[in-house]
Order: sequence, then structure tokens, then C-alpha cells
Amino acid sequence: MGVENARSGQPTLVLAGGAAERLAALTPAGARAVIHLSLTDDHPYAQAFVVIEAVAADLASISATLAPVSGGV
Repeated sequence: MGVENARSGQPTLVLAGGAAERLAALTPAGARAVIHLSLTDDHPYAQAFVVIEAVAADLASISATLAPVSGGV
């Protein structure tokens, strides 16, 4: 796992090995994982905020793989 800058300078999170395999296992069938990364620093501290979302390639195939939520409101 590491941080690389896109051509625009935006930081991106790059996964490899076990981290990439785990994300692939967690991503629903028919979807792709999109990683959003925000970095900030103010010496001597640094902070990273990461959001990972599954973007539907086909919403019907993803909703069929998700477990139903029980105990509604």
C-alpha cells in the first residue's frame, strides 16, 4: 500500500499484495472499488482520510448480491 500522485498532483492510494486482494474480496460482484484519499499535515502531525466506495457497473447485479437488511425502521 502506498501513495502516488496523479498527473494533476492529487494523491492516490495504490494497493498491492494482500491489501489489493482483500479489497477485491470485499467488492461486490459487478462493481469496482473507487478509493478517495485526502491528506493533510501540520508539523509534527499528519492525517489521511480514506473513503472506499463500490461503484455499480450494473445496479441490478450488485443489489442481488447484497444481504437484505433485517429489522427495518
